[in-house]
Amino acid sequence: MSHEEIVRKIREATKIHKEIEAITSWDDATLLLKKFQSEGTLLSVLFFTRDQTMHLFLKARVEGFDGDEFLTLVAGSRDFCFISLKGCRYEYTDERLAPEWLRNTDRVEETLTIVFPSNESLTLRALVNEAASGQ
Repeated sequence: MSHEEIVRKIREATKIHKEIEAITSWDDATLLLKKFQSEGTLLSVLFFTRDQTMHLFLKARVEGFDGDEFLTLVAGSRDFCFISLKGCRYEYTDERLAPEWLRNTDRVEETLTIVFPSNESLTLRALVNEAASGQ
């Protein structure tokens, strides 16, 4: 599959996911991030700039979350990403509500999307079968 086909599929999936996402509160987002941290959940992390000049895909875990303003994601190689959550909105997606052709519940359990004040978003997808395996 070409890069253009992959980007097209992601955009299609994103449009459908927008229809099944629910805005969630800071308190609910905090609970989910703390759960990801305490369980060592492996996350598929997706970030796209608004102008589509950068697409970032990686697997990471929540290494640090102070329950306040900062989130730290760490990849297996100990590379890290430090994120300020100030002024962000949150969206929660339950994969079981997606259309069957898009559903990926055997691999992805739940998704938290962090929408920054710039309207760019960082998507954290909990990888079910890899959560406990340490991959």
